[in-house]
Amino acid sequence: MAMPNRDFIRASEIADWCFCRRSWYLGARGVGPSLAQIERRHAGVDHHQRHARNVNQARSVMNGATRALLVAVVLAAAYWLWVHAR
Repeated sequence: MAMPNRDFIRASEIADWCFCRRSWYLGARGVGPSLAQIERRHAGVDHHQRHARNVNQARSVMNGATRALLVAVVLAAAYWLWVHAR
């Protein structure tokens, strides 16, 4: 007993409907985005990828600075203990 495809509701279709009902409606009728909309989407994706790279670089710098500060604190504590242990 095979059900016709129209009886199935995919999770991605529900997600599309929840995100933007108009987009879901147009997509269900086979209306696709225009060339200008596709270019804007690609530009947005590129922008977010550049931003993610910048955030990851900043996170790496902060991690390195934190490690350097931790090493400096440990060395200062060791020096303080060495001076006061005499």
